[in-house]
Amino acid sequence: MSSVYRRLPRPFIAMAPMKGITDTVFRRMLCEIAKPDLLYTEFAWAEGLCSPKPTRFKQQLEFHTTEHPIVAQLWGRSPAAFERAAAFACRLGFDGIDINMGCAVRKILKRGTGAGLIATPKAAAEIIAAVRSGAPDLPVSVKTRLGMNEVSVEHWCGFLLEQRLDALCVHARTAAQGYGGSADWNAINAVIALRNRISPDTVVIGNGDLSSTDHALSLHARHPVDGFMIGRAVLLDPYVLQRRDSAVRRDRASAHAVSPARCISLFREHVALHRRIWGKRRHAGVLKRFVAVYLAGIPEYTQLRRRLLRSETHAEMLAVLSTAAAKARQDRPAHADLRMHETNSPLESQSFHVLEPSHKEKTDECRVG
Repeated sequence: MSSVYRRLPRPFIAMAPMKGITDTVFRRMLCEIAKPDLLYTEFAWAEGLCSPKPTRFKQQLEFHTTEHPIVAQLWGRSPAAFERAAAFACRLGFDGIDINMGCAVRKILKRGTGAGLIATPKAAAEIIAAVRSGAPDLPVSVKTRLGMNEVSVEHWCGFLLEQRLDALCVHARTAAQGYGGSADWNAINAVIALRNRISPDTVVIGNGDLSSTDHALSLHARHPVDGFMIGRAVLLDPYVLQRRDSAVRRDRASAHAVSPARCISLFREHVALHRRIWGKRRHAGVLKRFVAVYLAGIPEYTQLRRRLLRSETHAEMLAVLSTAAAKARQDRPAHADLRMHETNSPLESQSFHVLEPSHKEKTDECRVG
């Protein structure tokens, strides 16, 4: 079976994994708005998946079949946990396993996980080998940074390429930079040159300061990666994933240029889908982080945002959005684009791959001894 990375267009667009953001609900909404070529889950804690009570960690790996191709991203420190977690992800039907070696959040670094693994190459290699052992039929990739405190393409990225990964995604900053400064795309070119010399079959994905799919594609002539990964820009405008040449591209390039009624309708779909998929397993309060994603820039945004932030349940948020949608339709000018559907989304009739906890969790096979 060929690697999913070999079947993707060149250059392909991937949606970055973001904890608490890219759950199955948001991924499904992105699939409706502008589906990227490759999706990643939230990063799931390998040790948590192998704990006696793994249910809440398993939630991070729930997905719907329409999200394919989709890669499960794991983070942690224990090779034994990674092996068992990879085997579990394989059984769920993912298209690949990605190892997080790039998260630069301080508490993650202190545990020697995420980008903290840059300082311990031996541990990183053991984790890669463990994932391969747990999921021998799936491609294995790593998402990382250019180095810990300084750019270390030859030492660190070269070391990872020596592991003959199926794919290597590099955020063009060091761990010490976090998200400060500017992404160093010239260093990505150095990674490509190193790949060509050490591991020609490894797919290289570039990440950092990409504002849209069109922006990414415009960089390809100067930075010929196999794929681009877009992350934070989607939180400013989910329409940035659309391709200029896409057959399904809307007439308007930005969510802020789409009718207010459509923006409100999309967020209402998101809230309704969140309630249907998660129910009481995830509190409605997490949806407040998406208010600006869908609604920033529309008329009366400040007042609508205030009402939504005061809401504590799915029902309260839906009531606020329904009222706002009715007003937006009433206020919409006669020349508004009527081709953009605002109700009866196909999401309403689709079933999801939900990992319902059994009466007694069978965790022995995924427990770290």
